[in-house]
Amino acid sequence: MDSWLHNGVVRKKTSQFGLRVGSNHPLVGTWEEETNSSGTTTTVLYTVFVKQGKFGVSAIDEEDGTVLRISQTKWDGKALHFTSLYPPSNHRARHVLGALSKGKMSHDISCTYVDGEFFSGREVWTKRREKKKHGGVQNTTL
Repeated sequence: MDSWLHNGVVRKKTSQFGLRVGSNHPLVGTWEEETNSSGTTTTVLYTVFVKQGKFGVSAIDEEDGTVLRISQTKWDGKALHFTSLYPPSNHRARHVLGALSKGKMSHDISCTYVDGEFFSGREVWTKRREKKKHGGVQNTTL
């Protein structure tokens, strides 16, 4: 049996990974980091979408327009896991996203920098509001 241990509970990979999700899932949308305690934020935006019942992720650095490469996307029924690669520096990071209250998510990130320094942290991200035009009037929706 192909299984794994999570919080002391044995779960079958086949029954947890690859779960089908709907396009109305709380993680679906474009996400930006909230200003942290040091007053800084990342310029990378992550967009979570659903295609054929499975999560997908895309990412772009708004500052320089670089598109990050996303791989190893897995949904375990509670959190969305994936790896990102920033091509100019080959910087790789592992991510875990979880829904919080409406329009908020937790973002656990871990990586090792080129100099060998390890980083791991939890951030709160906010769903970016999309502006839509309707008859010359702009409405903001979540």
